[in-house]
Amino acid sequence: MFMKRHALIPWLIFSLVALVYAFPILEKISYWGYSDWDQFTFWNAVPRETILRYHQFPLWNPYANGGNVMLAHPDSPFLSPFYVFVLLFGPVLGLKLEIIIHLIAGLGGMFLLSQYMGMGSRSSYFAAFVYMLSSVYALHLTEGQMEWLALAFVPWVFLYYLKGIKETRWVLGAIFFLGSILIGGVYVFNLFIVFLSIYAVLKALQLKQLAPIKTLIFILAGTFLLCSIKLFPMLEFFSQYPRITHEMSGVDLASLSQMLLSRQQALLDMRLWDTTIKNGELVHGWHEYGAYIGIIPLLLFLWGAVKRFFTDWPFLLAGLIALFIAFGRKFPINLWGVLKSLPVYGSLTVPSRFMFCFIFCVAILSGFGLSCFEQRNLAIHKYWNPAAAKSLTVIVVLVVLFDLWQVNSPIFRHAFGIPPMRVTKSAFFAQRYRGINYYEKKVSRSSQYPIFLSNSGILGAYEVVYIKRGKVRIISDPDYRGEVYLDKSYGKVTMKYFSPNKIIVDVDAKQDDILVVNQNYYRGWRVKKEKKTLHAASYKGLIAASVSRGRQRIIFYYMPFSFLAGFCVTLSFLSVVAVFYRKQLGMSKFSEKLSK
Repeated sequence: MFMKRHALIPWLIFSLVALVYAFPILEKISYWGYSDWDQFTFWNAVPRETILRYHQFPLWNPYANGGNVMLAHPDSPFLSPFYVFVLLFGPVLGLKLEIIIHLIAGLGGMFLLSQYMGMGSRSSYFAAFVYMLSSVYALHLTEGQMEWLALAFVPWVFLYYLKGIKETRWVLGAIFFLGSILIGGVYVFNLFIVFLSIYAVLKALQLKQLAPIKTLIFILAGTFLLCSIKLFPMLEFFSQYPRITHEMSGVDLASLSQMLLSRQQALLDMRLWDTTIKNGELVHGWHEYGAYIGIIPLLLFLWGAVKRFFTDWPFLLAGLIALFIAFGRKFPINLWGVLKSLPVYGSLTVPSRFMFCFIFCVAILSGFGLSCFEQRNLAIHKYWNPAAAKSLTVIVVLVVLFDLWQVNSPIFRHAFGIPPMRVTKSAFFAQRYRGINYYEKKVSRSSQYPIFLSNSGILGAYEVVYIKRGKVRIISDPDYRGEVYLDKSYGKVTMKYFSPNKIIVDVDAKQDDILVVNQNYYRGWRVKKEKKTLHAASYKGLIAASVSRGRQRIIFYYMPFSFLAGFCVTLSFLSVVAVFYRKQLGMSKFSEKLSK
């Protein structure tokens, strides 16, 4: 019983730290967020509406840009296990709670990883605080980039990966957490896989065996199977509409010191960043660069890198390579350019985002630097009283914790400053807006969330990946003919039911015609008529189906084959895992009986 209570103490500490650190987001609990918060609140609200109101699996999104994919979109987060907070409390409060819950999970994961790698308890706390309380997490989330919640799962993946190298049974833990990163933060997944792959190769060289590489391949294969329900539709989406960028920016040495050591992280953020751009040649907002940890962790990192070099040089080198990638074209060897030439990575932007991998490395090695003062078996205690060394480590942990809170916690005060808008909800859905913005331009690029609340669609929503737009019309257009209509107007059309994934239409056609839905066509739309199920057609880029003369009911529904295939693969994988662990449990019980 004592051991169980003792194990709870770190989680209680991390819960308290997370609440205090992220408290600014709770001060105005109902307020909406600036910048990308509109976009990501919208991406959380649409699936919630689809699930709770229409009782459907969120596959399609009719509210943005004339209709777009939902599950297949890389920013769609609803498969995350933490999405339950959005379902229960709504997107505004639910996402704020997710920030705190992920913060606790990340602190706990880093603590356990540090202990597994050989640190003492105080050094493990130190590493956890440096990683999760650096300004990387706070800045990205203040900007509204919810995919960066996935930072919390990185230490968990690495922990189970290290365990999996020694015992295969731990690989499933790495698969689960890596799958959580992939589902909740595709961008973070792509960055972390580079770091993990580099580490696996270097670790294999160190051990002179292939176990680290084999384990990583096993984890990646399992993650692919687990996440097939999302991966198959997403890969199909990108194969049709690839997003290729030519981002070649990066950081330099002059900027690096400001990123890691400037205590003005909150002031450099967002609206006050323009002057810094002009002086520092950085092309993005400060949220893409800030990574404050302070001078003490950096000094301990250098000390830890020296002391642990022969043991952990693969980890150190992987972190440094991530830093070199973050330099982009400003590094003598443009590793970012090489990465951009690989499949999938051509769609990535902002090389400075690799800084989080470097901070991950710094946090671990700085913890080892502190452990030199904590562990009694080290030579330093021949010259230093152990009690004094213990007191010193406690002081260092508390000083750094206070410093990180003082510098980085205020960043969250910039996140939520928009009073909730009162939006009138229309009785029926329609494409009503072309490009209206309810906010000031400097506050947000678009107003997708309030337009969603009005039960309307907007054609000019902010988006980085969208399907080819057909001739979608809004209500105010002279040639608007309704959300469903007959192309030749020979007859009467009545929409009997509307939902994101399914539309039911009663048609009384005077002659053969084409029934059109005022949304973008995308492969996967089907039509059910006369007891037959067929693929929907594309007519001027819109969803359509031919109809014959007479009265009939036409049902359009979105059900792509890629989703069905992915669902079957994911379900099969989970079934195999469940059977395997059931047998393992049965064998362990049988062994216990024999031992008695």
